[in-house]
Amino acid sequence: MSLAPAALRTFAFAAGVSVANFYYVQPLLVDIGKSFGLNEAVMGLVPTLTQFGLGLGVLLLLPLGDVIDNRRLVSCAIALQAVALLVMATASNLILFFGAAMVMGFTGITSYLLAPYVAHLAPAAERGRVIGLLARGGIIGILLARTVSGLIGFYIGWRSVYLLAALAMLALLWLLRRYMVPLARPTTTPYHHLLLSLVKLVRNEPAVRRTVFTQALNFGSFNSLWLGLSLYLESPAFGLHSDSVGMFGLLGAAAALAAPLAGRFVDRKGPQVTLRFALALTVIAWVVMALLPNMIGIVAGIILVDLGATASDVSNRTILFRLHPDIRTRLMAVYSIGMFFSGGILSLLTTILWAHSGWLGVCLLGLAATSLAFLANLRAPSAPHDGYGD
Repeated sequence: MSLAPAALRTFAFAAGVSVANFYYVQPLLVDIGKSFGLNEAVMGLVPTLTQFGLGLGVLLLLPLGDVIDNRRLVSCAIALQAVALLVMATASNLILFFGAAMVMGFTGITSYLLAPYVAHLAPAAERGRVIGLLARGGIIGILLARTVSGLIGFYIGWRSVYLLAALAMLALLWLLRRYMVPLARPTTTPYHHLLLSLVKLVRNEPAVRRTVFTQALNFGSFNSLWLGLSLYLESPAFGLHSDSVGMFGLLGAAAALAAPLAGRFVDRKGPQVTLRFALALTVIAWVVMALLPNMIGIVAGIILVDLGATASDVSNRTILFRLHPDIRTRLMAVYSIGMFFSGGILSLLTTILWAHSGWLGVCLLGLAATSLAFLANLRAPSAPHDGYGD
């Protein structure tokens, strides 16, 4: 089975629209906090609950992609997420909003189902490029999410952002029903065996442990940047509002354009070489932002962190998808669980450190996370295929 260019573009677009739901909150965090009377130290609970919800969804729902038709699973997830977004837009109290945020995260597995689905359809020699194109869709979704939500939130209120997001997911449901084709799932593995197999993958595969650990820290660092940046730019140091903060997301365009290039580099040089370079780039970015806490340092840091995060994600996914082609969805589940639990924890730590140590505390947190990820990969295999079959 092949992957038509129109279908690949559609899946990249879908990845962007679905992943955007998790990043609308960042420029809106101060406004949401004011609506519900939250102080700065606990505002991080909003993205934290969303990330934890997504981590649970990845753990409990994503493994089903190896035994259930992906088209059906994606359709159910999108419909439920649209309902959760609608509740977030209309919630009258904090408990209801937090609960809807958890459900929105729990059902937000669409882009993480699409990655192994596309990897299954792509020829092995082009898998890095194809994964890179899908990653570009995700990065564009992330950067536009911040920009669009910042503008809409400033002019017509943060609730309108989530209402429009719910409508966008319903439109996406119609689009994916047209382009996704059912894939044969020969296995009839019981559900509890699927969950146990995740533990076995982590226990038996050193490459899985290393990749999950690396991406968990790198993704947590990425979240810390954008969450801390929203607080910093809206503080008296800069005095910006959500519309201006959202515009900084456009700086991620460089990362979005570089994603397919990173994929091609992975195909030629190997994912581990690309990964080391990406992590080194991110470490440098945090050093720059700590030493230059002004607009020049922030702009440079944003570009470097986004480039590093994109190349790291493409590299890590390529390593994973070469391990066991028949269980790519479960590999994606293990990978994503680490990402989102780490993202949730570092989101909460970011707001706590911001409240006590300001921007320097945020930078030191990001630097510590990415430095650990870099050190974990110093002795990893560097051959183009890292010793793994396809």
